[in-house]
Amino acid sequence: METKTIKPLHCTPDLLSSLTENFINESWVSISPSAKDLAPEEKEEFEVEVNVPGDAEPGNYAILIAFTEDVPEGDVAGYYSKFPGTMQLNLQVWVPPTVQILTPYINNLVKAGNTYTYEIKLRNTGSTDIAISPELTEGGDIIYYDSISPYGGVTYAFGNDAINVEAPEKVKAGQTSIVKLTLKVPTDAKGSYTGSLDLNIDDPGIREYEGKVSLNFRILPILEKPYEATFKAGTNGTINIEVSAYRYGYGLYTAGGKRDLASSFEVSLKDPSGNEVTPTLVSTKYSGSVNIIDDTYQQPYLSYVSARIAGGMETSNHGSYRGGTTTFVETYTVPGATGEWTLSILPKNTENFDYTITIRDAKE
Repeated sequence: METKTIKPLHCTPDLLSSLTENFINESWVSISPSAKDLAPEEKEEFEVEVNVPGDAEPGNYAILIAFTEDVPEGDVAGYYSKFPGTMQLNLQVWVPPTVQILTPYINNLVKAGNTYTYEIKLRNTGSTDIAISPELTEGGDIIYYDSISPYGGVTYAFGNDAINVEAPEKVKAGQTSIVKLTLKVPTDAKGSYTGSLDLNIDDPGIREYEGKVSLNFRILPILEKPYEATFKAGTNGTINIEVSAYRYGYGLYTAGGKRDLASSFEVSLKDPSGNEVTPTLVSTKYSGSVNIIDDTYQQPYLSYVSARIAGGMETSNHGSYRGGTTTFVETYTVPGATGEWTLSILPKNTENFDYTITIRDAKE
């Protein structure tokens, strides 16, 4: 076997990987040693040093380093991450963002014909003012299909013309600014709306997709008839009925308008003889989960039943609270009787509910 001369080369094929946005400039890369004669079975370690210039654009960069001259020309080697005699070097160039988006999304359950106001908070942690130019964009990462025509397409509950945006031209250095959204829900609106507010923040540390606030509004359905379920009681024992609903943080950023969306139920029964029976409400329970997280990156959000902490959603401490799903539970009781019963539940201000029927032994 003969001694092989290794001389690393910088190659930039047209396609390195699906994540490549830019090719690394060869002037950024230096390899030591620049050449090496290797005897059979001999190993050598090469040091690759990358110096990224201060004016480099943020993004994903890549370059192919070939340790042999036998690499095909063009982009052939780029299709194979382990092409013989090559290695791929990937870099992610970034700068710390100056503006923090403290309101990453708005998700609300709304009523047709009502008006709602929302506040999007932006904090500038830098020493210079940052320009913004918010604009609404159609659709979003997740599309809710409310009405689909046989020829394709999506119909939303309302268009962007139902949303008005008020924003300053700049987020001043060291300050927090507010972008105000006012939603006027049309009286005939049904279904849901999904979209995004592109803040167009002039901050090199924020990529285009990171400077958007997702918007999701769901029109609260109005039910006229209750849900009915039948069940059989094998004893004359007391019947307990538990009804629960879940809330997912709707209305966290509502600054005005009508906000009374407390869940409630109208519960009634028909006994085996067909008589209307009104159960007795014996307890109401709220439960939720709260995370304590660091406040240095972005401002977390309070649960819709939580009290305002420290005079507002923004704190100057090193930690804050983030509320999760809240559960609302009502428990009813009624004297039992053997036979078939009918349970009726008419929910208000909720998109879901669960129920549990417990029939106790007559001896209890």
